[in-house]
Amino acid sequence: IKRRCNRFIEHINSNEEIIFIYADCAGEALNYYIDDIEYGLDATEDLIKIHDLLYKYNRKIKIIYFCWNKRYKECDKIKHIPFDDKIHWNEVSEIIKNYIINITI
Repeated sequence: IKRRCNRFIEHINSNEEIIFIYADCAGEALNYYIDDIEYGLDATEDLIKIHDLLYKYNRKIKIIYFCWNKRYKECDKIKHIPFDDKIHWNEVSEIIKNYIINITI
């Protein structure tokens, strides 16, 4: 873990472009609970906090949130990419993979 954290810090301080991707679970039915805490809630506020923290060190950070349609928001700090979890719940990984392939070309 220490090596990975050190590598993460190096990347943040490198002034290179960093793309941080976060995705909702495939569908609400797949949300899970541990110790009575619901995981899979809207991550917008937490992602904004991460952005604000990392932006101090690297202004080239981009945070992309693949979210359920109902969680879509206009936001200047993170980019929301909505998907319909009722229709595309089994294709979320493909949606993310296609996005990554298209931004790196």
